[in-house]
Amino acid sequence: MKYQNSPKMNKFLGEVSSDFIKVHEKLEEASYEMMKRGFKYPVFILSKNKLDIPLMIDKHEVNNLWFYHISYLKLLIDNKLISKEKESHFKENYKNPEQHCCLLILDPEFSGIVFMPYPDEDEN
Repeated sequence: MKYQNSPKMNKFLGEVSSDFIKVHEKLEEASYEMMKRGFKYPVFILSKNKLDIPLMIDKHEVNNLWFYHISYLKLLIDNKLISKEKESHFKENYKNPEQHCCLLILDPEFSGIVFMPYPDEDEN
């Protein structure tokens, strides 16, 4: 079965992709450091407004559309951003964090999780 993204999702993926290319190295390093310290399932939360979650990248610093907040699965469950019932589904679908960045997009028009592949270093 082939899935198609909704037009809203495509709009957000375009915005996120253009931002992501500017910050992917910082996100990849932060993900590695989190896992090294025992935090499983790193997640970066994207929002157009600051949240009460640790801010990693201010959108004004890099001329982006999104703020990037740093988190991980357990914290998202504890704060009820992901329900406990969805934990196993999340873990089953979580992609290799050495190759993909887990992004939770929070916006009034669209909220969802996407996995963005880190650019291949050989392509640069």
